Amino acid sequence: MPTRIQSTSDTWIANEDDIFANGQDGTTSLKRSGNVNVSVDIGRQADSSASSDTGTFSLIALTKRLLTKFAGLPAALGQAVMASSMPVAIASNQSTLPNAEATRTLTLVTGTVASSGDNSIVAAPGAGVKIVIAYLSCQQETTSPTTMIWRGATTALLRVFGQFQSDGAAITFAPGRELRLANNVALNLNLSGAFTTGYTVGYWTK
Repeated sequence: MPTRIQSTSDTWIANEDDIFANGQDGTTSLKRSGNVNVSVDIGRQADSSASSDTGTFSLIALTKRLLTKFAGLPAALGQAVMASSMPVAIASNQSTLPNAEATRTLTLVTGTVASSGDNSIVAAPGAGVKIVIAYLSCQQETTSPTTMIWRGATTALLRVFGQFQSDGAAITFAPGRELRLANNVALNLNLSGAFTTGYTVGYWTK
């Protein structure tokens, strides 16, 4: 004989055998008026995990599937090694992300040049490698007015005019804002005349 169970908002219908089988409540064939099958729609404890997010499964099966997703999350927040971190796919239209450089040991070159035109300071580093400049300076060492132009190969980077002896410039680039030449490009110091000019460059290659 079906037994009618009334809640505050719904009427539930079930067989007495289902409700009280083995002395336990909440058995599998409990139905709500409106033809919703609780054992199918809500599910049983033994239901297997749902095999997809969009198929027809009980609520319990879908919950079990959700819990398996959580199992792939890192155990704790904060930085961890790669094997313990969650992979992230960068959006196809993502702008360039800032990338902090590791601590670098600079290569320092210093000396004088005195040839009109380009004077090679750091040779081209090779295919796929670029010069990264953290510091550079140039100083006129004669009494002759001199225009000094730092160049990446033939491209002007920084222009300095020395009207008097000891005129020049010294620049330290902030970390992350170093002067980066294009791949396999030499660093030259171009002089407007054959006037002795001192220089110092701190750089690394990447």
